[in-house]
Amino acid sequence: MGYLQVRQLEKRNEREERCGTRRRVSSSTRIPGNWPDFLRNNEHKQELFRFLAQKCVDYETEGSKTTYSTVDDQVVCLSRGTIISALAPCSHEEADSRIFVHVKDMAQQGHTKAMIRTVDTDMVVIAVAKFLQIGLEELWVAFGTGKNYGHIVTYTR
Repeated sequence: MGYLQVRQLEKRNEREERCGTRRRVSSSTRIPGNWPDFLRNNEHKQELFRFLAQKCVDYETEGSKTTYSTVDDQVVCLSRGTIISALAPCSHEEADSRIFVHVKDMAQQGHTKAMIRTVDTDMVVIAVAKFLQIGLEELWVAFGTGKNYGHIVTYTR
């Protein structure tokens, strides 16, 4: 084994020690006492996000609301008869661009209004810039937290 291979193995071991014990994420897994340590492990984060994305669409929504979620490069949805072929596979790595693929698909399916919930200012900028290309009548952005929380309508046609 060469020096580089030994050094890579040492780095991997050091990283694993920093990340703590590997835990599987499931509905029966106990919540970790130390979130920062738990989230330092990329496998934990990826598994947690997959778990939460699937759980989000498992819950029934009110009225005619439909929940979509992305799990890796696939899109999942609870509603029967919903066509998601235009959404998957999804190659957008960043949520702030991926969400607008979903919003445009909603508009193409006949929805006229949408709301995006975010704390990211980039999302507000993208919403304003892309509104006309999306084809909605109204696009609302629920933005901020606490005292700084509010609703912004990007446009109304």
